[in-house]
Amino acid sequence: STVGSFGNHAHANGISLELYANNYVLGPDMGRGPSYWHPEHREFYSRFPAHNTVIVDGQSDYAAMRTYYPFQLENVYPKPGERPSFDKLTFTKVSFVEPKTVSDQQRFTAIVNSKIQQPYIIDVFRSKKQKEKRQRHEYIYHNIGQTLNIYDAQNHPMDLAPTDDLSSKHGDLIGYNYFTDKQKTVSAADIKALFGLQSKGKPNNFMKLWVKGSENQTIYKVNSPKSNALSEGTAPVEVLEKPTPTLILRRDGAAWNNPFAVVFNPYMDGDENPIEKVTFSSLEDFPNTQIIEVVLNDKITTDKTVLNTSESDIARQGDFYQKGLLSIVRKTGQQSDPMFMFLSGMEKFEYQGWDIVSSGKPFTFSLEKTDSGYIIANNNPITINMPLPKTVKQAEIQLYQEGKLIARRKGTTNRNNTNQIVFKLSKAYDKALIVY
Repeated sequence: STVGSFGNHAHANGISLELYANNYVLGPDMGRGPSYWHPEHREFYSRFPAHNTVIVDGQSDYAAMRTYYPFQLENVYPKPGERPSFDKLTFTKVSFVEPKTVSDQQRFTAIVNSKIQQPYIIDVFRSKKQKEKRQRHEYIYHNIGQTLNIYDAQNHPMDLAPTDDLSSKHGDLIGYNYFTDKQKTVSAADIKALFGLQSKGKPNNFMKLWVKGSENQTIYKVNSPKSNALSEGTAPVEVLEKPTPTLILRRDGAAWNNPFAVVFNPYMDGDENPIEKVTFSSLEDFPNTQIIEVVLNDKITTDKTVLNTSESDIARQGDFYQKGLLSIVRKTGQQSDPMFMFLSGMEKFEYQGWDIVSSGKPFTFSLEKTDSGYIIANNNPITINMPLPKTVKQAEIQLYQEGKLIARRKGTTNRNNTNQIVFKLSKAYDKALIVY
């Protein structure tokens, strides 16, 4: 869940995140501390350093308890209260102005179901000061457990050295003084962080983070105070009253065009790990674009996520074109047909013979492969130009409303591309079938 702060009993946490996986809240809120009147509450538990968020210049802060700094929900799927037919993923994109440093922040999070129904989480956090000047940004993630190990892309343990960084004596918030056992390393490459949770009589519980590299990125491994939000029954007794392992990523410079990007990969010892590999990339000519490719555990299925900052941003590479916020396409091996395609905040999308364009407003569109074609859904009028399989001469679309078939019609050949068939949808449909 993505957490803001507005109203009574709220903390100064910016855009914070809590992660539930493997039967526990592995990425927890830290709670209130010993009491509302205790220095630990005022200095740490109610402040940015106790939350899974991004801190600017070591200074991000505002009044806790009664706060007036909510985030803005800009994009979401599904909308609250809706139960769409496409259930392979959910996502939110929210924005926030951090008042102490006057910084723009944006957080995109998505939960994507793997082929084995074990989900992974994508987290892309952008942060920059509104005035261009020297700046730094620190991404903080706390995870319950006993261990945190850092590895390079080749799975070799990374050497970390003790440090006195992250301290009020360097001008940081006093909440930084609550970090202990501080170690660090510097690397521009992608890394992996593995949190381990051991509990008697149960398999080991892991949260693996695939972390995008960045020039001169500093990686910190620290311990935070115990989470007061945990109790017997909500967490293993082995971690109650114990320090919380914490990963901190530091960027010296704005983290907007080059945001923090992490894939959270929870799994249990002895069970299948849904992810084989993660790669991060960007497009030099389109600096707002982030590309995340997740190879699933069958080693032939890839989820490709292309994320922009807004619905008006453009990304282009080869036969790929996207004007819009988000696309996620799952493909297996050399098959040309996608297993699924999800587009949101989209105006126009072109990829491998597909061309889907808005008829006015940005749209959300889902497509899932079936034995006889595709099941689709859309929330605004669109035109679908789809590649026609060589073995097929014709295709039709069947339109449903409230579960009932209400219309069917043949597709038309695209006059500008005879290899494409065209379907126009003049309104939203929660279910339609393309069959051939």
